[in-house]
Amino acid sequence: MNEGFSKASESGYPTERKAAFLKLFDSIEIKKGDIIVLNYVPGEGLSSQHKSKEAGSTRSLGTIAGLDFKKALFAIWLGPKPPVQESLKKEMLGN
Repeated sequence: MNEGFSKASESGYPTERKAAFLKLFDSIEIKKGDIIVLNYVPGEGLSSQHKSKEAGSTRSLGTIAGLDFKKALFAIWLGPKPPVQESLKKEMLGN
């Protein structure tokens, strides 16, 4: 995530709320099979949920306000030069 945020910042996306976002995950242990759901709600912000396969439960982790932050985070996977695999971006967009 840190590398992704660095690349997003280099592309002009604001990442000053990165620390607050990453802190949302301090209280959980992510295991293979778990799902992290990121959902942007206009006027509210980017909400995060952890769906634990092992526990069979879903837990809200919190919300980070701002469309600009959502754009910075999503740029990690969907931006013009995503630091993750270009092929993953194409698959996420259905290409």
